[in-house]
Amino acid sequence: MKASTIRSALEGHGWIGLFISIPLFIVFWAGSLTLFYPELKAWSVLPHTEFRSVSDSLPLSDIVDTALSEHDVDMQERMFVVLPTETLPLYELYLPVKQNGATHTELTSLYVDPTNGKTVAPIDSFHLADFFMAYISI
Repeated sequence: MKASTIRSALEGHGWIGLFISIPLFIVFWAGSLTLFYPELKAWSVLPHTEFRSVSDSLPLSDIVDTALSEHDVDMQERMFVVLPTETLPLYELYLPVKQNGATHTELTSLYVDPTNGKTVAPIDSFHLADFFMAYISI
């Protein structure tokens, strides 16, 4: 094989590698953000809470009763509770709430502190992880 043919093949290989590496870098970076979505979500929430021991937690029934008393919940619909974990030490409550006396309900999601039963914030108020997910899906 001629030296000029080998040189042309190596140069072409280098340019193709450059063009392919940029999209691959973007795809791998986006994949890493997707992999760490739960951690990003917890990281954006945790600065709003104090660390407390698990032994200080209220019973789940007290926490649900407090949330039910604060909101106009339709008791005929389904409610969901996600228990605290090490990465996110808050209860996640999903409640079917009647909006302004309407007949239909809307699912409201809340973070609730397990030690005092008070609502920390609505889940929808933390947008950092969702921002990253929307950014990588463009």
